[in-house]
Amino acid sequence: AQRAFDTSSRVNARARLRTGLTLARALSLLEESDRTTAILAELQEVSANSTDSALRKRLALLQIKNVLLLDDPSTAREMIEPILEAYRTGDEFDNLKTTTFLLAARIELSNGDQRAALEFADTAVAVSSRAENSLRHAESLTVRARTKFLAADPRGALSDARAAIEKVEAMRGDIQQLELRASYQATVQSAYEMVIDSRLLDGENTTALEA
Repeated sequence: AQRAFDTSSRVNARARLRTGLTLARALSLLEESDRTTAILAELQEVSANSTDSALRKRLALLQIKNVLLLDDPSTAREMIEPILEAYRTGDEFDNLKTTTFLLAARIELSNGDQRAALEFADTAVAVSSRAENSLRHAESLTVRARTKFLAADPRGALSDARAAIEKVEAMRGDIQQLELRASYQATVQSAYEMVIDSRLLDGENTTALEA
């Protein structure tokens, strides 16, 4: 991703923005907030020359995620609200709708509002299912599992985590793009961690060790 970004044309704003977003997302998954911030700052300037609304929205969501990684959930909530409102008041349906509601759920978890987080996670699960996006659906189930776990619902969390694992295991070997592989690996790890945590919370120490 770094090589693709370094060699991308600074004249072609769309190509530069696309490769930069892939790099920024990979860095974000690794929680390298400083490098992510630097890339996003450059991409903000590049986006001024781009007419691709989807890429500009991806950039906005990555900026919000990075603010959250920098431990400022209140600012992240303010930043994501206009995007959420656009989805609430319109019939717009795109590949970023699941991403938006997933991020909103994570923001509310950081803010300590489990009820709001669960509502956003429920929406993400429904939207990703409608979009028939297995990876995003598994990620949505994992986030909802985490929300239920924090709400002291280990059985609900375990059910969602198992469903997520079933989804991602069915995709094994089919993930080709670098960005998708990073998301796949993160989702697999999170789902299995949720199975273990949920079993431990529910008193299933032996089966938790087997997981």
